[in-house]
Amino acid sequence: MLDNLTLEIFAPEYLEHAKGKQQPFKYRELEFNPNYFKGRINYWYAMLENLRIQIFSDTLKISNSIHKYYKGNNYSDFHLSELHEAFELLSKCLGIDIFKAQIKSFEIGCNILFKTQKPFLNGLNSYNGNYFDPMKDKKTEYGKKLFATDYNIKFYDKTTQVKIKDKITIPDHLLRFEFEVKYLRYLQKKGIPIYSVEDLFKPKIIGKIIHEIFKVYKGLNKIIIPDLTSLDIGELKCYAILKDKELTNVVKSKSMRNYCSYKKKILNKIDNSIFDKVEQLIAEKFTQLSEGYFQTCNIVEKA
Repeated sequence: MLDNLTLEIFAPEYLEHAKGKQQPFKYRELEFNPNYFKGRINYWYAMLENLRIQIFSDTLKISNSIHKYYKGNNYSDFHLSELHEAFELLSKCLGIDIFKAQIKSFEIGCNILFKTQKPFLNGLNSYNGNYFDPMKDKKTEYGKKLFATDYNIKFYDKTTQVKIKDKITIPDHLLRFEFEVKYLRYLQKKGIPIYSVEDLFKPKIIGKIIHEIFKVYKGLNKIIIPDLTSLDIGELKCYAILKDKELTNVVKSKSMRNYCSYKKKILNKIDNSIFDKVEQLIAEKFTQLSEGYFQTCNIVEKA
């Protein structure tokens, strides 16, 4: 369920061990090395599996994928119960109560089996004025990403990505969805009181987070390629404009009425069931991953 995250916690024992050190040192089986800035030690860092542990002057920082830390990959399912076990293990390894750590950023996501990925990915256009860009490795495009101020959204072919980056073959048609909260203020402004790791295991809080994610999903500007032979010349022009970021912005700036008219003409020619299906599969997956704690879909439907 959770993947990449950044946590901070006051850990005086780590600060004490790093105090006055000039050479690499070991603490709790971790090898800490100095990071320099302008000739001075900026912080100390060590790796615990894939997690980066950093000692600053006043805090301990933990970052990277908690999913990969616990399971060695992020293409497998990661249940909420396993997430809890991962934090318990991390607490034991570091000798501190990670559940009390402050969350600075986190990424929530899941993998679903979905065969018709290409038309779905091609149809992702924009959200709140921010456009989806292709995710590529050299010449191979395998997904779409949208970067905003407070959050990022990604949908990508996990099967292809793992094959390219890790040289591993996993089941076909695995579509991964990720929603990264870059700043907690994004959720807090919406009345979601999330601050520490322990908040992630409160049904009302995680339920509201997932509800917010589905609100964003429903609000995505999506354009599925219609049957072009069914469009007249005017509709073809509308479609060409909507598929071009620069032209769309020009039309919006000159006449929002024309833009809305163009969009309505094309939407009437499009079958959006593919997006409804992905939404359903993501909701079902979140329910499965949270089983034993609460029923996510019920919370999403009632919210």
